[in-house]
Amino acid sequence: MKACWLISLMLVGCAEGAFAGGTPSGSVGVTQAGAQDAAHFRSLVAEGKVPEPSVLDQVGFFAEHALDQPPAACGEVVCAHPMLAVAPRFDDGTWTMAFVSLNSSVDPNTRPRKPVHLVLAVEVSAATQAITAPSSSVVSDLLGSLLPEDRLSVVAYATSASSLLQAAAPGAAQLRNLTFPVRSSDDGVDLYGGIAAAADALAMATDFQGGSRIVLVTSGMASAGITDANRIEALASAIVSKGTPLSVLGVGDNFQAELPRRLADVGAGTYAYAQDPADLVRLVQQEGNVRLLPLAMNVELKITPSPGYTVGRVYGARRAFVEDGGAVLRTPALFLGTRSGAQDVEQGRRGGGGGFFVELLADSALGAQMAPGQPAFHLDTSYVDADTNLAVKLSTEVTNQLAPGQRPTENWPSFSHPEYGKAFMMLNMYLALRTMLDLYEVGDCGSALGASYMMDPGIEEWKRRFSDPDIDADAGTMVLLRQNISEICRATPVPPSNYEPGCFSL
Repeated sequence: MKACWLISLMLVGCAEGAFAGGTPSGSVGVTQAGAQDAAHFRSLVAEGKVPEPSVLDQVGFFAEHALDQPPAACGEVVCAHPMLAVAPRFDDGTWTMAFVSLNSSVDPNTRPRKPVHLVLAVEVSAATQAITAPSSSVVSDLLGSLLPEDRLSVVAYATSASSLLQAAAPGAAQLRNLTFPVRSSDDGVDLYGGIAAAADALAMATDFQGGSRIVLVTSGMASAGITDANRIEALASAIVSKGTPLSVLGVGDNFQAELPRRLADVGAGTYAYAQDPADLVRLVQQEGNVRLLPLAMNVELKITPSPGYTVGRVYGARRAFVEDGGAVLRTPALFLGTRSGAQDVEQGRRGGGGGFFVELLADSALGAQMAPGQPAFHLDTSYVDADTNLAVKLSTEVTNQLAPGQRPTENWPSFSHPEYGKAFMMLNMYLALRTMLDLYEVGDCGSALGASYMMDPGIEEWKRRFSDPDIDADAGTMVLLRQNISEICRATPVPPSNYEPGCFSL
């Protein structure tokens, strides 16, 4: 497929066959939204290329990995599962990483499929004419995946926004000849106005009973009307906080990704870039089939390190930040969608394995004074149950069996939950791939190759202990990337002198 799959940061539940009679697992993973893979990155590597570092989107990479989780037995609609790994680094230090995953005991099959009012907001500027010209089949492609009880509104926007269709049934006569206006020149794009018009279309359907969703087709430009990115993001966040998922589909040869990514971070739906009209056909058809069930609103996760630790790098959550010494992730809503299971990696390897990683930097001086078996971090989770509108607060801590900064005696990580250690190996593989790309980009081909070879013993040891198609695929991609770099640079592999991400060494 040609579509460049990216990712949104809204957290979304994943359950295979959730609305198609699939067998529920009893614990449904709640993970990052969007297309759950790093297919574009892998395809470029398979073509013999060395992608830019930004192409390896960490959230997409994590989400394509299928992960098992503890049972969702917290008694609430969403459960949080904190874990810890302490592993030897390639230098003399330790790699201490916290991880939080989310899941739910909600069985989507017990929730009937409600009608949905879907608003398609399409940019019709000169930059998108190739896709939104009168000959475009984007509306008809979407109709094929809607049910008779659903409703469709269509908004077109460029320098201003206009409603082309309001809450029509999929079989409505006015859909037969619906076309988008043609723009002969690029006078600017009012992205804020387009999103606002989509929200207005939902509000105008006062007699509709069911769910709602917005699909935004954009070049990423915001050059007319309200152009302030913070205000545009705040508008999207306000819409999502009311229970309406927002998907972002990028189009155009000069697609500007920064603002669409920010919108996708709060949007709860897909974030993808269509390289051509055929890609958009597939994306729009998928949007009509996806169903997202609201689980929780106003969600906050906070990891507070215990004495002996401080917060380092954060991975897997673009909206996370450091506040008062802790790592915090806030997001407007959680929705339940499709997919779960540790070996469930078909259909594009979309496994739903996202999560929230926080590096803990150990104070070796303080650690020497502390006994093993002390808490490493505390996790506080809060949200509002979308069904009951009641506040939920969960709190737990995770213990490190070692003292802060202490290396495991065996050349193998110490896991708080050994049966779920794959999440940390997944991060390890991402860090190694990203380091190779970063070193190659600055012209240090030898160190890029050296980083790859440093990983080989650990990968082989992991594969010896566990059989896992995701890690096998990661290892295969690393070998291909190594070959691509070697053919371009013809450099001698050398160990990196500054290996900042600090993958763990096995």
